[in-house]
Amino acid sequence: MNTKKGFRFFTDEECKVHHDLLIINSNLRWESALLLANKGDYGGAIANHINSIEEHVKSVIMGLDSKGFEFRKMPNIDVLMKRNHIIRHFIGFLAFTANTFFNTALDFAPKNKSIEDLEKLLSNNSQLEQLVKLKMYRMIVKMKHAYSDFENLERKRQNGLYVDVDSSPFDFSAEEYEEIRNKLLSVKLTIKFFLESYLKDDPEFEDEINNLKKTFIESNWYSLLDSLIVEGNRSKSKLFGKVKSHFSKENKSQFKA
Repeated sequence: MNTKKGFRFFTDEECKVHHDLLIINSNLRWESALLLANKGDYGGAIANHINSIEEHVKSVIMGLDSKGFEFRKMPNIDVLMKRNHIIRHFIGFLAFTANTFFNTALDFAPKNKSIEDLEKLLSNNSQLEQLVKLKMYRMIVKMKHAYSDFENLERKRQNGLYVDVDSSPFDFSAEEYEEIRNKLLSVKLTIKFFLESYLKDDPEFEDEINNLKKTFIESNWYSLLDSLIVEGNRSKSKLFGKVKSHFSKENKSQFKA
């Protein structure tokens, strides 16, 4: 995009153009990562996967603003869009969390069970409680494990690109690459689903979009998000620390079956 003005001064139409460019670049970075991984360059592949997710996160802002939202008017939006990788990684972690919750909810229904079997499960409070505890425990374990990866994505991105005194792109194994790629793929799919849901040109969906825009203003969500950007820009530990402190308070025994 050939423009010298900042994101804050974009029109809705310019947001749409920028959103499309971000999606194209995100997909190219992802495809490049797969090619690098096929050649055994797992460090470079991880770095490109991370860059792909960052572009996808930015595309959410531009996509919603193309529909009349006002993220671009937040005082610190340029920090998120142009300067701070950590905040984008944190948003990626939130998308991963949403994906995990969604898949856990789907998994509550036992596979290959009839309607009668499901009705029996729902009527058995003890069995249902045991199932819920087990699924929730597994979900939290998965999120705790992913937390560390997302908190350190910027370090992994840098290590995947440059040879340093204590690290290099060649330190990454195929197994580590697969693990990180799968987590980032869940982020990519979650964002893709969100964008396809909220950016579709459907007259029947306009009321929901307008209600959401109204909620953002009336609930002061723009200011809350802007404050989060400021806090995250000051310290990565503060941003991810809130999640870590929550995890540390969880008592694993309460989720065991």
